[in-house]
Parts: sequence; C-alpha cells; structure tokens
Amino acid sequence: MRRWPVRARLAVLVALVATAAGVGVLLAQYLVVAHLLDAQVRTVAVGSGDVTGVVVGVRDTVLGGALAWSLAIVGVCALLAAVAGWWSAGRSLSRLRDVTRLARATSERDLHARLDLPGPDDEIKELGDTIDAMLARLQRGFEDRERFVADASHELRTPLAATRAALEAPLAQGRFPDDVVPDVRRALAANARSAALVAALLQLARGEVDPVACEVVDLAGTVEAVLDGYAERVAGRGLAVTVDLAPSVVRGDETLLARAVDNVLDNATRYTPAGGRVRVRVGTTDGRARLDVVNDGPTLTPQEAARLLEPFHRGGATGAGGHGLGLAIVRSIAVGHRGGAEVAPAGPGAVRTTVTLPLADR
Repeated sequence: MRRWPVRARLAVLVALVATAAGVGVLLAQYLVVAHLLDAQVRTVAVGSGDVTGVVVGVRDTVLGGALAWSLAIVGVCALLAAVAGWWSAGRSLSRLRDVTRLARATSERDLHARLDLPGPDDEIKELGDTIDAMLARLQRGFEDRERFVADASHELRTPLAATRAALEAPLAQGRFPDDVVPDVRRALAANARSAALVAALLQLARGEVDPVACEVVDLAGTVEAVLDGYAERVAGRGLAVTVDLAPSVVRGDETLLARAVDNVLDNATRYTPAGGRVRVRVGTTDGRARLDVVNDGPTLTPQEAARLLEPFHRGGATGAGGHGLGLAIVRSIAVGHRGGAEVAPAGPGAVRTTVTLPLADR
C-alpha cells in the first residue's frame, strides 16, 4: 500500500476501521444472542426432553441466519465507508493538488502567484501559507538580483564604452602613428569581445539564455578556434597536446560557449606542469555533445575535484594565477544551455574536465 495514492490509502483505512468495528459489534451481538438462546434451550430441556432437539435446531437456524445477514450488512457498511472515505479524502486533498499545481507552474519569472488556500486552519492550510511566504521571499531575492545585475551592467559597460570612444575617434581622424594603428585595432577588437562577453554573462546571470533561440554552433570548430590561441603558451611550456575533434553541433550563444571552452582550455594549459600532457576530445555520447579535456596535474579525490567547480576554489594551486572563477563560469554556462559540467580524477596525476550539451535538432 505504500505505493498507493494517499486518497486510496485513506479510503481503504476508513473501510478497514468500519469493517473492524462492524465485526466487533457482530461478534458481541452473536455471543449475546447465543447465550440467550442457550439459556432458553436449557429451560425447555428441563421441562421436556422431546422438545430439546427442535429448540436446538431453531437456535442454530436463528444464529446462522443472523450471522449471514450481519456479515452482509457489515460488507455493505464497509463499502459505504470506503466510498465516504474516498469522497472525504478527495475534498481534503484537493487543496494539496492546488499546492502541486502551483509548484509545477512556478519559475523565477513567475513568482507572483500565491495559493491563498481556503478552508479551516489545519495542517494543509499551514503548508499553503508556508509556501506562499517562501515564494514571497524568493520574489524579493530575485528582484534584488535583477537590480544588482542592472547596476553591474551599467558599471561594466560604461568604462568599455568610454575606452572604445577614446580609441575610435582618434583612429578615425588619423591621429595615431602608423606603427601604432595595428595595436589600436587589436585593442578595439579586444574591447568588442569584452563588451560581448559582458553582455552574454549578464544575460546568463538574468537566466535569459534560451539555446533554442540562439545560433547553431559546431562545438568542435569552437574548440579548434580557441585552441589556436593557446599555441604560444603550449609551445612555451613544452606541453604535449593531443586533439580528437568530431563534429558536434549544438544550439546556443556562440560567445558564451566560446568562453566556456576558453576557460576549460585555459585551466588545463595553466595548471598542467611544464612538459605535461593535455588531451582534448570532442564527440557525441547518448545524444549529447561532449567536450573532454584531460590534463596532467595533482592527484585529487573525487570530492576535491568536484569542488573545483565552486567559485573561488582553486584546489590549492596558488602559483599559476587565476581567480578560481573559470570553471564555475563554465558550469553556469553549461547549465544555462541545458547541459552540465563536471571535474573528476582521471587516474593518478590527471584531472578530467567534461562539458556536455544537448545536440541541436536537425
């Protein structure tokens, strides 16, 4: 019965209680009637032995009929009790169904709905009031976050816009020496990338990333393009990088996905000891695109490796720079694209970082 619905269990419980009570009353009635009939049989037997057999037969007939009819009545009463229990439980649990419907329909963009359960001040109403209070707290929290994101957006975009304007105007007027122009153009390109990244990260912070509405991206191509930017670091540190890229088309924000890939590769090439190995693989598994990066490093327990996805946690590696946010951002981007990220040991002296994303519908 543990797997039965609550309503069915309550109905069966009511029926069982009614049946037990009916059987108890029937047993008491049967014993009383039997005692009275036995007393009458003994009285008749004292007067005439010839009538005793007839009286005993009447006694058995009366008790048997009474027992049969009583059992039938108890069965009918049990059925009526089950129906009544089913109806009563349905009325009581209907308010719980309202709680379930609200919980399923609630999202961070729809926190204004409230239950306001009617009925007596019982445990169910107390539960509804508690959920209403929780939703109110969540709504205030998300509104505070929205205000913070709006303020952060202004504070981050203003200096980028000012820097761009300070470079574009003199460049358009030809006030930079020819040998400086390439550097200025690179600075403007970096500024544009930073502005796009800030916009994408703010969009992610607001929870507005909708991969269905974004562009189609080949994850393998993104990894290849980002990896080219690490050629100098790889050569300078003598890293042995092996690459296995298979086309894996996903749907999402190209800027955010490139940032996630860049953070994974930056983490791998930064913390791998000089002369170590980095293995990069992109493929598909179980209908999902999968990026695997395995790099030499310290031997970690599964718990220590998983904590690398937490903000500001660097696993004790303090000498290679970084702020401990790269992999946390990777996880946020992956989750925002209906995917996931994990870090786990890949044997002694190796760490595996995995990012999975749903494949784009063809």
